[in-house]
Amino acid sequence: MTPYAVNEGRVRGFRVRAAVCWFVFYVPDYLGHPDNYVEANPLSTPPHIVPEWYFLPTTPSCARSPTSCVA
Repeated sequence: MTPYAVNEGRVRGFRVRAAVCWFVFYVPDYLGHPDNYVEANPLSTPPHIVPEWYFLPTTPSCARSPTSCVA
């Protein structure tokens, strides 16, 4: 390999690492979603999360006694 090819690889690797470090250390939320900043309510399930149809028969019993639904 020629010195030019080796240096080109090193420069390209440095640029990729610098870009990754820039995202990680300076703008970690740049690629994030705004829903990640909504404060969660631990007492309610979000409306977009619904039980699947095959869990429906056991859902009422889980609501009555959570210990009966331990997997």
